[in-house]
Amino acid sequence: MESTCLCKIDELGRIMLPGRIREECGWEVRDVLALSVEGDTLVLKLSETDSLKSCIICGREEAARVVSGKGICECCIREISK
Repeated sequence: MESTCLCKIDELGRIMLPGRIREECGWEVRDVLALSVEGDTLVLKLSETDSLKSCIICGREEAARVVSGKGICECCIREISK
């Protein structure tokens, strides 16, 4: 597997991973990626932990945001905001 593509970093520091790259790697929506730096290379790997996929508060398996390294779902975010 040797695919290359160009991606811009947006104003919030994000990059979009093209669909063909995600498909080639077998990554799906809500998969957790582990990022590391090796010299001047950024390495992305599928994480061996599913801890960010589920909400730390209610346990729902669709954590939408990560806060301090913990996944929180939209329902709990709304409840906290009240």
